[in-house]
Amino acid sequence: MSALTQGRKAGARRVVVALAAVVATALAATSCVTLPGGIEVESPAASVKAKAGQTIKVAVIRPGALDPADASDPSSQLIVRTMCDTLLRTDPETGELIPGIVEKWSTSTESGTTRILATLRKDVYFPDGRQVDARAVVDSLSRVAREETAGSMAALFRDIGGYEHIRGTTEEPPDRAREYLTGARVSDPFGIEIIVNGEDASWARRLANPASAIVDDEAGRRDPLAFARKPGCAGPYRLAASWNPGDPVIRLVRNPRYHGSPWGLTRDGAGYAKEILFYVYDTPEDAYKAYTDGWVDIVQPPLAERPAAAKDQKKSYVGGNGHQAIYVGLPWQQGNLFEHEGVRVALSQAIDRKEIVAEAYAGSTDIATSFLPPLVGPAHDRDACAREAPASAAVERARETLASARGSLRGEKVPFYYYDGYQNAAIVTAIAASWRKAFGLVAEPKPLPDKDFLARAKGGFDGPFLMGWDGERMASPEAYLWNLVGTGEPGNVAKFSDPGFDRYYLKEVAPYGGRAGSGLATEEEQLLALRRAERRVCELMPAIPLTFVRSHWLVRDDRLGSARDFRLDHLGDPVLRELWVKPEPKKKEDEPPAEG
Repeated sequence: MSALTQGRKAGARRVVVALAAVVATALAATSCVTLPGGIEVESPAASVKAKAGQTIKVAVIRPGALDPADASDPSSQLIVRTMCDTLLRTDPETGELIPGIVEKWSTSTESGTTRILATLRKDVYFPDGRQVDARAVVDSLSRVAREETAGSMAALFRDIGGYEHIRGTTEEPPDRAREYLTGARVSDPFGIEIIVNGEDASWARRLANPASAIVDDEAGRRDPLAFARKPGCAGPYRLAASWNPGDPVIRLVRNPRYHGSPWGLTRDGAGYAKEILFYVYDTPEDAYKAYTDGWVDIVQPPLAERPAAAKDQKKSYVGGNGHQAIYVGLPWQQGNLFEHEGVRVALSQAIDRKEIVAEAYAGSTDIATSFLPPLVGPAHDRDACAREAPASAAVERARETLASARGSLRGEKVPFYYYDGYQNAAIVTAIAASWRKAFGLVAEPKPLPDKDFLARAKGGFDGPFLMGWDGERMASPEAYLWNLVGTGEPGNVAKFSDPGFDRYYLKEVAPYGGRAGSGLATEEEQLLALRRAERRVCELMPAIPLTFVRSHWLVRDDRLGSARDFRLDHLGDPVLRELWVKPEPKKKEDEPPAEG
């Protein structure tokens, strides 16, 4: 969970495919992967104009870390994703899961566990020349989970066998289990096996997260501080120098030992720029000024500048779906004000989402009338919660819903918590006013600094709270929904619990990950099962959806071209490995004289 943030993500189309054996074949001059059902993913063709060389300059807000195990903020993840390869990756255009440094993999679910088998390519090397084999991969994954690493992304692997041992939460674990995940195993020099607790066919998508980038664990253990400043990973770029948090520029240069990853990216994923410079700023306004002054080629325009930028710089302006969703959390426990689902639905129906998007976000986000955001592709049903979470306030309907559930909220008083930043104060004030008008409920805004808000989230809130939900960390639509509302899940900050929903999800949705499941003959029917689960969440309303944040970037059109027909990936980040620098236009004096 994060505080309300400005979004970034491009439009995505997720094709639901079974995770089974992936076979890489060569067809003429084209690399191709055959997925179950005969779907083929070919190495894409690049624009004939694309040229390698020169420098791309990107403006970013100060990153928190460059170590993949601790790269949790947007800037950190953009840099790590550009620099490093992961076991699997998502196709930048479609979001489909494709090979990264593996040449094939398979996923199976049985008897309460998920088993992933993968075979590595033999041409993958760290920048120092050491070959990446199965032992290096197991060590790297264990490093993310290891308590001594102190990385913010450890929970990504909490379902791998042995996680509780490596985190030090069990008494007297086996010696090796203190250092390495027992559920990540070497099956042969270039083969790995991952055993995951629970049946979740979509779990493998976590191996495409930047946190799972394959790094040199040996170097990290020799000198943790030096490694955090200059992590060594398998990928097309490397840091030119050690990074310090106050540095104004982060410079990536080519990894001369990179041999490419032939799926999903042109030029085998090697990128076109000889170097990529990330200019670091403290605020979006400072970053935008650097762009308007001509110092950088790529920037996210601040909220106030987006309407003008979209109008005045049409060729450079690109936007798409975002991975951030904004919800109002409602603390749940027996006997409290929000115990009854009718109360929660009534509070949702009284909110004017259209006004919030127009006033707080200048129309740059999407109204959320569902729980699953557009990022999830075909699983997104725009109007899944249209009755319970209408675009405009439905006050009379809200009063009727409340009357049938509780009767009245008049005279009740609750705190309404939010992180004191961004547009949060305006949003909370507007929602509190709508609740007072509709029900006589007094929701008193309680701004908190970042650390205090996170501490409250960990300990539990005693009133409504504004929360941002990062969809990028979720492996699939199934995982997105479960992490948000499943009993005991870390993202379920409201402590909501509905045993009936849990049983349905665990039996009919999670084990199949988009495949035909129990009694379901087709992928389309499994998609319907997921939508039924979302429909039930709408009726329960454990949290109130407000808006889906969109991605907004300026990619300087007169200087940068793309090897593909898009400039943002399905996650809404610039596809820096596909961008190339256009040649400088000829000056008039350089042109040959006209004949005659």
